[in-house]
Amino acid sequence: MLVTRNMSSGGAEPKKRRISSRYSGRDLLLEDDQINLIVDSYAKISDKYYALEQMFLQLFVRDDPEIALVFGLNDIPDEELRRRTPFRTHVCKFLRFITTVVDLLPKKDREEELIQIIRMVGRQHCNVKTLSFNAARWLSFKNAMLNTFAKNEKDKTYQPWSILIGFIIYEIKDAYLAHIRTSRSNSLPHVLEVYKLEFRKATAESVSLANQMAVATSVTVAHPMAVASVSVPHVQPGRCAALKNF
Repeated sequence: MLVTRNMSSGGAEPKKRRISSRYSGRDLLLEDDQINLIVDSYAKISDKYYALEQMFLQLFVRDDPEIALVFGLNDIPDEELRRRTPFRTHVCKFLRFITTVVDLLPKKDREEELIQIIRMVGRQHCNVKTLSFNAARWLSFKNAMLNTFAKNEKDKTYQPWSILIGFIIYEIKDAYLAHIRTSRSNSLPHVLEVYKLEFRKATAESVSLANQMAVATSVTVAHPMAVASVSVPHVQPGRCAALKNF
């Protein structure tokens, strides 16, 4: 939603955009000029893969080696780590994520999509069972992002990036914690549903086998199911497209 211009004795105040998360209650509030600074400064990063590669090297090797341990990438020299597929996949996935966020940020009718993409990352991190995402870990990740996209606090891009990154971290963390709470509260019903599903599957297989024995002709069934695809910006396919599960 757009915040209208407010008139004061000093003239018109800058127009601001308010992007509100109905999940966390958090607002992202940026001036139009600040959004343009983020978009322009990101576009000027000539080798985005390299920039994020260096960010994750800093995280995995120096700032928080416990992250590398979870993925079996601990105690590996930088040059070797850069060649490992799990590490490269990490870089490529984050490259796709942050590129999509920056691409959606100035688009006024896609705020909900932006929020959903950010929160999806938080839910996905619930799959990392052996790593605790404590306050220090969120902070180290925030600092790593700031150092990558706005190295100098005196630079005019620093405040806009700081506001955006703070919002991203907050939404990721909120989605992560919400998903954990939901998973715990639904754990017993989930077990029962899995049991019922397996029972129905076994029954269906038995019926299917009986039908196959009784029917002499085969029937082809078309499945009217369309898989939705999300268009994301171009992200240097030379180093990412060849990776599986990207």
